Amino acid sequence: MPSAAILEEVDHFLAEAGWYPGRDEAHRAAELAQFVISGLAAHDCDVSLFPAAESFLRSYGFIDVKFPYTRTRTEHFDTCARFCDDQAEEISELSEDLKQSLFPA
Repeated sequence: MPSAAILEEVDHFLAEAGWYPGRDEAHRAAELAQFVISGLAAHDCDVSLFPAAESFLRSYGFIDVKFPYTRTRTEHFDTCARFCDDQAEEISELSEDLKQSLFPA
């Protein structure tokens, strides 16, 4: 479990990026999910949005968290999904190799 100081730091970065308790981007998350699902389906890659992923997108989607830059810390956390339909084949192959859906229903 992270320390209270770490949790406070995370809350600060999220708040700076526009997150707040109770934030709900349901409409945008649904639109994004449909876009991704349809795009992948056009390439014979069948996926669905599972509840935990939907919950995450509704609360944290579409925020861009920038962390302070140091030599050891260069992270940039962008929850605005970048969809590339050129990944459909890789997603399908990995799912087949694992013998399970990567995006469980």
